Amino acid sequence: MNFVHRLLLLFFVLPITTFAQAPFYKNYPVSAYNASAQNWAAVRDSSGFLYVANTDGVMQYDGYQWKVIPIKDNRPVMALNVVNDTLFVGSFDELGYMKSNRQGALCYHSLTNKLPKKQRNFKRIWQIFPLDKGVLFTGFLRQLIWYHQGKLTTIDPLKKSFYAYGQAPHNITSDTKYQYFVVDRQLYIKINHEYFVWQNQEFRHTSLFEVVAKELSPKRIFSLGKNHYLITSWKRNIVKAQKKNGKFVITDSLNQASAILKKGRRITGCVLTKNNVLILSTYRQGVWAFNEQNELLWCLNEANGLPSSTVYGIYQDRHQNIWACMEMGITQIYQNAPLGVFKKTDGLKGVINALAYLDGKLYAATMNGVYVYSRERMKFKPLKVDKSNYWNFVQNGDHLYATFNCGVVEIKGEKVRTITDRSIVMSIASLKSTRKQFLLGTYDDGVYLLAQRGPDEWVKKKVKGTKGEIRYIQEDKDGSIWISNYYKGIYRLYLNERKDSVIKEQFFDAKDGLPSNKNNRVFKITKDRIVFGTTQGLYNFDVHKQRFAPDAIFAQALGDKYCMYALHESPRGDLYFWAGQSQPEMLQIGGMLEKKESGNYVLTQTAFHKIKKKTSSRAVNVDAPVLWTPDHKVMIGATQNLVSLDLDWNNGFDTPFKTVIRKASVGDSLYCTEHTLKLLCLPFHNNQLRFAYVSTYLEDAEKNVYQFKLEGFQGKWSEWTTEHTTNFTNLREGHYVFRVRSKNVYGKISQEAILKFEILPPWYRSFWAYCIYTLLGLLGIWGLVRINAYRLQKQKQTFEQKVRESESLEEVKEFLLPPLSAEQLEIYERLEELLKEKEMYSQPDLTLKKLAQELQVKSHDLSAIIHHKTGFRYYDYLNSLRVEAFKKLLCSSMGQKLSIEGMAKQVGFRSKSTFYTCFKKLEGVTPKEYQQRFVPNE
Repeated sequence: MNFVHRLLLLFFVLPITTFAQAPFYKNYPVSAYNASAQNWAAVRDSSGFLYVANTDGVMQYDGYQWKVIPIKDNRPVMALNVVNDTLFVGSFDELGYMKSNRQGALCYHSLTNKLPKKQRNFKRIWQIFPLDKGVLFTGFLRQLIWYHQGKLTTIDPLKKSFYAYGQAPHNITSDTKYQYFVVDRQLYIKINHEYFVWQNQEFRHTSLFEVVAKELSPKRIFSLGKNHYLITSWKRNIVKAQKKNGKFVITDSLNQASAILKKGRRITGCVLTKNNVLILSTYRQGVWAFNEQNELLWCLNEANGLPSSTVYGIYQDRHQNIWACMEMGITQIYQNAPLGVFKKTDGLKGVINALAYLDGKLYAATMNGVYVYSRERMKFKPLKVDKSNYWNFVQNGDHLYATFNCGVVEIKGEKVRTITDRSIVMSIASLKSTRKQFLLGTYDDGVYLLAQRGPDEWVKKKVKGTKGEIRYIQEDKDGSIWISNYYKGIYRLYLNERKDSVIKEQFFDAKDGLPSNKNNRVFKITKDRIVFGTTQGLYNFDVHKQRFAPDAIFAQALGDKYCMYALHESPRGDLYFWAGQSQPEMLQIGGMLEKKESGNYVLTQTAFHKIKKKTSSRAVNVDAPVLWTPDHKVMIGATQNLVSLDLDWNNGFDTPFKTVIRKASVGDSLYCTEHTLKLLCLPFHNNQLRFAYVSTYLEDAEKNVYQFKLEGFQGKWSEWTTEHTTNFTNLREGHYVFRVRSKNVYGKISQEAILKFEILPPWYRSFWAYCIYTLLGLLGIWGLVRINAYRLQKQKQTFEQKVRESESLEEVKEFLLPPLSAEQLEIYERLEELLKEKEMYSQPDLTLKKLAQELQVKSHDLSAIIHHKTGFRYYDYLNSLRVEAFKKLLCSSMGQKLSIEGMAKQVGFRSKSTFYTCFKKLEGVTPKEYQQRFVPNE
């Protein structure tokens, strides 16, 4: 009998109490990471990145891309571990650590030269352990190399100098065999049946193994956390132990796990999840998981999906997911999620149309037959039925009935018999009756009645008055029958007492309150209550109004955005469903309506996000069965795979995670990485930045989405996107804060990553440039003042020169011209009286002719008199009087109320340009300048 058969026999003797479905997982083949096939160990650092010991070097995975970092001489990396946030590395005759350089790139730093040359031939580093003080590198030949305070020391348990005084074991030679263990950051050794602990740089006796050594000889010890340990023995037994009073005490024996070892399969790794699932990796037998009762939950190997059954080690990250390092690739096992999956390799074939649970057995109706889960084989097996499309289940008593393309079959355990041969029965409902009676909904011929007359006698009869396709059929409390299909409304039928004829039919569609004529499904929940799945959630029927309306209680939790496909209720009243959704994105997703003590429901969908399916449209012909089982699981047949949701699972959805800014760059210039984040000061010509970032949530990392904003440039968050980079161009000078966050497959949002930076202004907008601009401005103002003062001085000099010339001209005129006669002087006096005292100059249309007529003299005689006395021609003389009048008016209280142009008109100027020209000619300045200079402000 081979090993597998022996193990299956063991499972039969020790029955499993739950369905053992494998978790979701993702394989990373060589083509995904482009390095060697062999991977030896994995670990994550505080930044959240994964590091894998690969034959080609250290592989770094950030959730977006893999990167290989070579070590000295391109040697293979066989071991690694993170101690105090430093990544230590072990290889062949080589050990060291990884450290970021100035550019932020991880580089290898060797420590081997810290050992004496004679001690450097230690072959392969097998494992790396953190100790209370320092780091321990263990070699393939049991060498112990201790790194502490920058020094490497080879610890040799065969030398008495390493023991406390008087505690060295007797009769040790260079050929004496010894073992080492690392427990809770302490180094222990076993030599000649004695156990020692490394303390204060010397070995001392310990009683830790005193009790357990009486029952077995420990080979390896794995810490499971919280004072729990797993111990394997040289006799291939596996036990769990705890520390009590400073000694190991065996608490449990793992018989099924021991069966693996007894076939010569070595355990290479061990972790315990927070759900108390023990996971073991083995050499050539894959990965095994056991529950708290030490019962096998699942096994993954090359036969059911892993790239290799040879697993060199496993690592559990902070999100409870498992990384298996194998001979051919890497696998991430999603142990965090409460979800498991039955695939084709688990015996299921065909699209799943219906699910049922009876007497501890799980049944699945598919397009290829009926399958039942076998606990002994840990997979589904087909029942002996026709290979056809099976559509629905109904339970009646201790029997299960399944509809298919050729009628109905009766199932008891794994025994099956056909009880009617009606073709293509799509749906079935059990009627309230003292005997077994069913209504059958067919594909194209309405409803049939199926009744049992005797133990082996069944009678089938067409229900008169029915026709067409019947996808859903249920009996209401009053005995009426609700039927529907995907593309019409809903019918309510009232049958006669024999249930073989319709006596009343009601049809309801969108005009009767339904949101659509399509996708109207009939479900029965607690106490035979009928609810209706529609394109906008769950509806009920108001008997008094004879109309459909949203169910008020369900609508509070669901709203109207779900197109309901399937619904199932647990005994405590929680509802589980599968539905289509169009907002905010088009997809199919499941959910739970958790019933509260108040009778209201709360919608929970976190776990279902992992199995949601994006769609291009909201279909109405989706068959997606949902089933609650007594072992607190929800089965969902939304695809060819059967998904299981464990309701008792302690998930890690709320474990925080980060988003990391990988780098900030301008063109080919790298300014910072995740290892060198700091405040940046960038010159203005580098105002086009590119940011790259990743999420540290590595489960379904390709489904992570990102959101960012740049404070100082935009005030709100961007839309969610799968892009890992963003660019900002033509940023102005100033201070900026770049923020980015991510959302994982479960809809949880990460902590923000923040980078502050400053764009310096261009030289022409810098502080010193503005200082120069200010200085030049002041110099310009000073220059203008000096120029204006010089101009005014020149104007003054010119004016004085003209005055002197005018005075000289008057003297010449008086000398050369004959004096005026007494009559002419009298005319001039009368002229001045008219113009000055009577202010005739203020008349804009005062001409020489008009003035001469007023004085009763000839025009040319008057002009000659004016020119002789003033030196001006008539209009120049008249305008000079007006200018003098303007100057007086300017200084008066009236002048404070009028504008310059208003005062010019007041004194007789008709034209603004004439006024300004005359004033500038006579005074040497403009009216405005005259006002500013000679008229004081109030």
